[in-house]
Parts: sequence; structure tokens; C-alpha cells
Amino acid sequence: MNNVIDISTISLIYTAIFYIIFILISAVFSKNLWKDFVIGGIRAGGQLLIIGFLLQYILKLKSPFYVFLIIFVMILIGTYEAYKRQKLKTKNRKLAIYTFYSLIISYSVVSFFMMFVILKLTPFFNPRYIIPMSGMIIGNSMNSVSVALNAFNKSIKDNIDKIETSLSLGATPYIAVKESLQSSFKLAMMPKINSLMITGLVQLPGMMSGQIISGTLPTTAIKYQYVILLLITSGAGFAVMLALFLNFRSLFGEHGVMKDEYL
Repeated sequence: MNNVIDISTISLIYTAIFYIIFILISAVFSKNLWKDFVIGGIRAGGQLLIIGFLLQYILKLKSPFYVFLIIFVMILIGTYEAYKRQKLKTKNRKLAIYTFYSLIISYSVVSFFMMFVILKLTPFFNPRYIIPMSGMIIGNSMNSVSVALNAFNKSIKDNIDKIETSLSLGATPYIAVKESLQSSFKLAMMPKINSLMITGLVQLPGMMSGQIISGTLPTTAIKYQYVILLLITSGAGFAVMLALFLNFRSLFGEHGVMKDEYL
């Protein structure tokens, strides 16, 4: 089962041509997205090329310092990408801080559970397992936090009069924005819920597919995939809840009065 079919250079070129055809056709639906498709495709190829080269050395690391330094850099990049995706006209720099805190705290909780309870790695920082699984957890958490903060701040802006009225009638800050918090959390987590619902029926997730292609027994691949799915969902959920809580707390000053910058 270990005879993996290699993908030739010409096959990569064919794939790129197929992708370009898709971009040209997609212009019918949106003339503004083609640049993002092009940049995304080029970035993905370049980044994968770089990480493929680096992984040859990263997977041989014997020091936990360098392994967790790499993970810390991943969290910083995730924070920047999530902050960059915020669609507010005037971006609040605090959103970057909230994103960073939510990512690093949720990752720390999930990774501790993963390393010491589930995998029981020896050594505990084994980069062969920690680096790829951390990337999946951080990447998914970043996407969910970005969606949640965008949705929450848009909801606050759209419902500012309703929130002010609720506060004037004696509602607590939490009650006044409870609907926005709940709808933002649901919107951010819905892709994760959908993924859980259709896994194994409609799609075989990337980690499981990759392990099976590389020769791992399907039963082993299934167990790894199930673990990472639940950890990804939990990590994203913790990160979203923390980011929304920090954002919510920043809206109000003393005595539950909404700050002028949000009015």
C-alpha cells in the first residue's frame, strides 16, 4: 500500500491550466474576484513550495523551542490574516489583539489535550504530528474568528438604535447585544457543523485522504480524522467565543454605557 503515485510537473501544469479556465468562466458571475483567485493560486503554490522545502528540516527538529516558535509564527500570521479580512471602514486595532488572544489561548488548551491525553507523544513536541495538526487547528480557528468578528461588528452597527433603546430601558449590555453574539457565533460555526454532518458520506477530509493515499490503514486514518475534526471544531469554537467576549467587553465603558466610538 506504500506505492504512492507521484504527480509529474506536466500534471501540475495541466492542473494550473484547468484552474485558469475556471477563473475565466467565473468572471461571468463576478468581475472583481478573478484577481483574488489568481493571487490566491499563486500564493498557495509559492507557500506550499516553501513549506515543503522547510518541512524537510522542521520534521528533524529535536528542540521544543524551535517547534513552538514555528507554531507561534503560524498564530501571528493567522492573526494578521484574520484582522486583514475585517470589513469595517475604520479597523479597530484591538480586533487584532482579540484575535491573537483567542487563537493562542484556544490553541494552547486544545494542543495540550492533543499532546498529553490523545496522542501521548514521545517526545511531546514531535514535529511530525504537532506541526501539521497545529496548522489545521490554527487555520480553521482563524477563519471562524474572522467570520465571527465581521458578523458581530456589522450586526452592532446595523442594530445600534435597537441596542441603545434596550440599554435605555434598563437592559444589561449582554442582554442588549445577546442576539448579535448568538447569530455571529452560529454563522462562524455553521461550516464546522456542516463538515461534521457530511464527513464520510459526501466527503473524505484531507487528512484522512492523504493518509490513505500514503498507505496508512483506513481504520487508522479514520481515527486520526475523527480526532482532528473534533479538535478543530472545539478549537474554533473556543476561539470564537473568546474573541466575541473580548469584542463585546470593549463596546462598553463604565456603568454599561456604549463607548462613543461605536455610536
